Amino acid sequence: MNTNVKRANTKLVVIGTTGPIPELGGISGPISSPSRVEVSTLIRMVNARRVVYEVNPKDYDQKVRLTVSNVTRDNFVEDLDEEVHSSKSPLNSVTRTKKKEDKSSVFDPDDIDVELTGDFTKIK
Repeated sequence: MNTNVKRANTKLVVIGTTGPIPELGGISGPISSPSRVEVSTLIRMVNARRVVYEVNPKDYDQKVRLTVSNVTRDNFVEDLDEEVHSSKSPLNSVTRTKKKEDKSSVFDPDDIDVELTGDFTKIK
């Protein structure tokens, strides 16, 4: 059996739900040691409002609570992004220049002449 395929269909998780977990055959939670569970089972668990956290395989202290929107994606992909961005790429060599300000459009409060007329002594 190809273990790479098996790992692609599973996630390393801990389960915070207390009591029987029907999606896992009725075993009781919480399950505090990271365990591999199939994604299809995790989808059913999240839909049933079970408390499930995905654990980063490289750092067990990093956990992400699984939701309907993130249960199928790789939530620890930023590690890969750091490696890609650390290598030299053409985008890293772009320099940004500061846009020069047009001084005619800058507001200067000292340029305003205001003439106040009237009796302001009766203002409370």
